[in-house]
Amino acid sequence: MSIKRTRHTKDFKAKVALESLTTTGSLNKLATKYSLHPTQLSQWRQVVVKGAPGLFSTPREQKNRDEPSASDLYEEIGRLKMELEFLKKKFNPNS
Repeated sequence: MSIKRTRHTKDFKAKVALESLTTTGSLNKLATKYSLHPTQLSQWRQVVVKGAPGLFSTPREQKNRDEPSASDLYEEIGRLKMELEFLKKKFNPNS
């Protein structure tokens, strides 16, 4: 008989990960408290620690990091169109 996986919400994960960063007890005790595996808890902690600098970035920095600019996208479209036309000419035996 298989064991059904427990799906935790992002709020629960954040709460437990923050508690693991603030408490002085061991990860094993905290994992037992919430019925988690200690490895899972340490992975959640790493996500919080790695993502923490992003919380303090300005909206301009987030926009620059997340989305490519329109000019970059248009440039890529043009490049792909030229490549497509080249390949059509090169591999079309009827031309």
